[in-house]
Amino acid sequence: MNSQDNRGYDSAGEAFRWLATGIGLGMLIGGALGILLAPKPGRETREQLKEIATDLGERAKTVAGEFGEKTAATYGTVSEQTRTRSTDLGGKARSIAGDLTSKVSTAKEAGTRAMKAVKEGYKKTVEE
Repeated sequence: MNSQDNRGYDSAGEAFRWLATGIGLGMLIGGALGILLAPKPGRETREQLKEIATDLGERAKTVAGEFGEKTAATYGTVSEQTRTRSTDLGGKARSIAGDLTSKVSTAKEAGTRAMKAVKEGYKKTVEE
């Protein structure tokens, strides 16, 4: 036999390990299913279902509470950051508006002086 006849396993030991693993998993799954599906009296089954439902309800309340707390904390953080950035942007906008007003005023004054100079130059030219 060559190495291709043993279905891709490198050795008989590896094939045995896979077989043993499969058997072990099968036994675990079968045992778990046997316990879960074993017949019980109705009272025991109802009690077990009641305990499971109660546990799930408590877990749901806990998760919902944690979610609510995290949501409130995140909302607070985002709200505070929004207020801070809004205040910062408002200050920057006022500063930029002040700078623009100053520059427009300076440009207006420069334009007025330039117009006066042009008028004076024109008058001198016309008088000559």
